[in-house]
Amino acid sequence: MKQLTSEEYKSRLLGVMLKIDKICRENGLWYSIIYGTLLGAVRHEGFIPWDDDMDIGMPRSDYEKLREYIDGHPELGLNFIDYHNHKDTIYTCGKVCDAETVVKESHFKPVEGYGAFVDVFPLDNIPDDEAERIKFKSRARYLVKLIQHSAKLRPGKPHGLKHAVLLYSAYLYSHCFSTYALIKKLDEACTKYNGTETAFWGVPYFISYFKKADFNELIDLPFEGHLLMGPKNFENVLNATYKDYRTPPPPEKRTTHHVKCFLRN
Repeated sequence: MKQLTSEEYKSRLLGVMLKIDKICRENGLWYSIIYGTLLGAVRHEGFIPWDDDMDIGMPRSDYEKLREYIDGHPELGLNFIDYHNHKDTIYTCGKVCDAETVVKESHFKPVEGYGAFVDVFPLDNIPDDEAERIKFKSRARYLVKLIQHSAKLRPGKPHGLKHAVLLYSAYLYSHCFSTYALIKKLDEACTKYNGTETAFWGVPYFISYFKKADFNELIDLPFEGHLLMGPKNFENVLNATYKDYRTPPPPEKRTTHHVKCFLRN
């Protein structure tokens, strides 16, 4: 199989994102670019030069509609991966993948249909009460750690004796459960407050969360010569995630994921 260069991979990634954008606009589905993709759009009008992923957020109801739409339209050349339709998934969020490519991760269990991907995060309600919020997010983050260990084919490289004991203990304990069961439990935990009106939403197992009011109005933001939907109040959204988003990090901290992606035979 031919391995894609970084630029070829980004081109595939952008192609997936443009298909998602078209589906959402034509079917009235709400999405917004978030995290590094929103940062890239605002600061660079495209990819962060040393980054190679894309992130969007969707209300859970629209997230589910997007999955159903992609599953029902194989001619799009996309695979939507989450635990509802891929029992072998090891990922805590949805991934919309390019069906013509395959991503290989040697340290993790393989997942059928995994190719150049856009991360799609369902945005769930976050409790307004701080103590409740801390407890809620702590539970979600605990499950994520278990999932990450259970998805590995081997424990990883420890740094010192104490770390080795913790690493191998977590690895062995996590493998008492199926990754699928853990992901399902996490997904159910994340929806706990979706029947309650809250002022915040986000991804419960991430530290940052957002004010819903900052997403009341979406605008088109430039991204690699195209337009993607993002919050008009992007300042507030980015400040919730990054300390000083307008200042790039020093060169030594500009790390790339280095995704290994190949064209399928």
